[in-house]
Amino acid sequence: MLKVDLWNIQVLEVSFQNFSVEALPNGQCGGDFLEIHDGASALALTLGKFCGMSLPSGGKKISSTTNNMYLWFKSNAKIGASGFNLTWTSRDP
Repeated sequence: MLKVDLWNIQVLEVSFQNFSVEALPNGQCGGDFLEIHDGASALALTLGKFCGMSLPSGGKKISSTTNNMYLWFKSNAKIGASGFNLTWTSRDP
């Protein structure tokens, strides 16, 4: 008997409706940031590290190449900001 395994692998996309996270005066990310990785851990390829008031990737969707995406949000208590709102979807590659 022949056994056939079929896999429907989907990739992930995130898009941001708003974004406001502390940034240093020179625009660099300091105590607060959102880092997005193309995989299941922080060891995966970094797709971007974001802070400040601009939408990540200029408002364009950020896509993974696998069915995993690791988001790391770091924040401290020094300066408050409104944070961010994102949506995610999965789609065929």
